[in-house]
Amino acid sequence: MGDLAPPTLKQLARQRLLIEEDLTISILEDLPVGLLREMFEEAFNDRHTNNLRAMVSAWPYPGLSVGALIKDSDLETLKALLAGLDVLIADKVHPRRSNLRVLDLTDVDHDFWNNRAGTHEDDCSPQAEGQEQPVEISPNSAVKKSIKVVTDLELMKARCLKNPLQTLSITDCRLSQSDLDYLSQCLNIQELKHLNLSGVELSDSCPKLLGVLLERIARTLQTLELEECKMKDSHFNAILPSLSQCSQLTKVNFKNNDISLLVLKNLLRHTAKLRKLTHELYPTPPLCYQEFKLLCAELLDILRAEREPKKVSFSPLGSAFTRDSIPWRAEFFALLPR
Repeated sequence: MGDLAPPTLKQLARQRLLIEEDLTISILEDLPVGLLREMFEEAFNDRHTNNLRAMVSAWPYPGLSVGALIKDSDLETLKALLAGLDVLIADKVHPRRSNLRVLDLTDVDHDFWNNRAGTHEDDCSPQAEGQEQPVEISPNSAVKKSIKVVTDLELMKARCLKNPLQTLSITDCRLSQSDLDYLSQCLNIQELKHLNLSGVELSDSCPKLLGVLLERIARTLQTLELEECKMKDSHFNAILPSLSQCSQLTKVNFKNNDISLLVLKNLLRHTAKLRKLTHELYPTPPLCYQEFKLLCAELLDILRAEREPKKVSFSPLGSAFTRDSIPWRAEFFALLPR
């Protein structure tokens, strides 16, 4: 025992702050970044859940990166982390002392702590800090903060789920061919009712996989959202056979995708046979206003040849067109029956 060096003043200060929770919260914004990092890591690694929850709820910086810490963490520590986030979002305590806007759970190699304790490059830049931040309004008219959580998505580590999924929403990201391959073979999607892949960029190499995925869930699928997925004719052609089998579909959304007129008409001939559809959103090739009006009438006739549609929307790809310099809304709604 005589060989053990006595604790340094810094260590003693850190230990005291971890014990005295109220004191820690009151001075978080004044702590040096190095000391704050050491305190947070110690609270995380040593499972000081109360301190961890309090530090997250009163975090003085725009970003917090914890991906490297959660590798070996236990469930209770992760619960404390999310509980602190919940306190912050609900503004239950210390709403003015926290500036946290981005919680980064990705496993990054570079050191976010060197840049103002986890400031996120895109969302917490000096330019972004000066902008008005989005808020959410609850039914009770209480203002809630909006927090962005960034994480890695690995489909092969899912979905271990014990029960089949009913809703799957993956939006505004990239899926690799291997992701789609795994997703199309996953046992947990066999009873899927709602699929939303809007904003997911589909590569030219995966049309067949999209068709296989749709075929797997054709028996139960009720809503299909594929808006702005950079789909091309090859993607639409790949899903047409399986789309015809989705007899339970009530809504389809293919807006903001690249499609030729020939393939669009073929798509409508397939969806026209889906008699439970009540809400349909389709893309069209870029057209001038008069051409667009004439085309919409022709496209509706394709649907009416098989059934009486309820609500149909056609939207040209790209920005709104103009006629005589007067902006027109680049969308045509048909509310039926006539």
